[in-house]
Amino acid sequence: MPRSIRRRDLIESLFAGVGAAAALGSGLAPKAARAAPADPDAGPVVTPDPLPERIAASGVMAELVDVVAPPSTSSTRPVAPLNYLFHANDDTGDLYANDTNGKMWRIDGRTGDVNLFLDLAAVRGSAFLATAREMGFRSFAFHPAFSMPGRVGYRKLYTMSTETAGSRPPDVDLFAGPFPITHHDVLCEWEVRRNDPTQVDPDSRREVLRIAEFASNHNTDQILFDLGRRPGERGFGRMFIGTGDGGGGGDPYALAQDPQRLQGKILRIIPAFNRDGRRYRIPDDNPFVRRPGFLPHIWALGLRHPQNLSYDHGGTGRLIFTDIGQRHIEEVNLMRKGANYGWPLREGTFVTDRTKLNVLYARGPNDAARGFTYPVAQYDHDDGKAITGGFVCRNAGIPSLEGHYLCGDIVNGRIFHVPMAELLAAEASGTPAQLRELTLLRNGQPTTLLELVDAPRVDLRFGQGQNGTIYVLTKQDGWIRRLAMV
Repeated sequence: MPRSIRRRDLIESLFAGVGAAAALGSGLAPKAARAAPADPDAGPVVTPDPLPERIAASGVMAELVDVVAPPSTSSTRPVAPLNYLFHANDDTGDLYANDTNGKMWRIDGRTGDVNLFLDLAAVRGSAFLATAREMGFRSFAFHPAFSMPGRVGYRKLYTMSTETAGSRPPDVDLFAGPFPITHHDVLCEWEVRRNDPTQVDPDSRREVLRIAEFASNHNTDQILFDLGRRPGERGFGRMFIGTGDGGGGGDPYALAQDPQRLQGKILRIIPAFNRDGRRYRIPDDNPFVRRPGFLPHIWALGLRHPQNLSYDHGGTGRLIFTDIGQRHIEEVNLMRKGANYGWPLREGTFVTDRTKLNVLYARGPNDAARGFTYPVAQYDHDDGKAITGGFVCRNAGIPSLEGHYLCGDIVNGRIFHVPMAELLAAEASGTPAQLRELTLLRNGQPTTLLELVDAPRVDLRFGQGQNGTIYVLTKQDGWIRRLAMV
């Protein structure tokens, strides 16, 4: 077992026991310490092998083609921890990728040249924190009006990163919790230079909000706009934000189910707003806007670490997201407004025991009364260790994958696919669809990403160009590759 996985298990065990004791010692009582050992309606134990059927190869093949390796930001592996790749929806063909260590690169769509677009670490100096794997520069999103002169959002983009708690301006909203604070997740707005849209103006930075954290993992990650919406349409300019439960094992402060905390949720706000003393707005059609006891920012809840979100543009229009599991189950989910995805009471389609992190149970006969929304695809830790979400192939140049959703495993680098039609059927039936493995080729010969990066783990991420091309990012060697038809 790779050293990094053992380290994650150790961290979770510490938070499940010693971490809770430390919180109690500081006068804070995590709800997890008072939780029942298991759901009273749980069925029989299903561990140690909750999903006996393994993910098999589908027979579909795709070629891995080198695109570019941006400049390294570390002398040791991972040499360039690229966390996300996307476009500005501006018809230029340019691509953008962010490095966890604080840099954002622009990849010229005509020449392939890589240039520094934003040096977030330099702008923020000692306030910027990238001291652990799940900290640093987490994601970015261009406003859908980025290339629309005269529109709110013109020339604007947003970043999510981690910073010291002491760097917070006093007038920025901070969402904390019943825990000792170690750092903040920070959502910021930026603008490109008026006379040079190939560079971000570092003086344009404006903070939108902050979310407090107590551990280095399960931070806030993906920020996303629906680029399928046009000006004037409901939903245009609304940003989705995926927040982790804060870290540790078993959600030690019971944040994911707490309607008055932002952790462990999907949020939805209007960030391009800065007047009347407010730095953002809450859309009036959010599901909990007028519900007492709920923060109106919340779109969905009950999540552990929804690290990746994407839209099926040009197809179903659905928002798909993955949720990284704890000890057993990795999830693919379809977004539903106001849904509760069950964590930490559920992991995948199973019942958890928060006092025994290695144990899962089948659901009991009265489970439907709980109202949880379950994944439309899942796998257990015999097939991988941590899921990373990708994109639906639409005009990606690979006919055999047209209409398929791609995801993969962060650690071993396996890439999986499943037709969107099967995910929709799974949503309707309640029975998860079966993932299949994509066969990867290098110069026409079968290979794996583990072989290519030549490291104990891959640290896989995905990207997508405006034309639909799917990209594969591997942090260990710092390369960006595209998937091509065989």
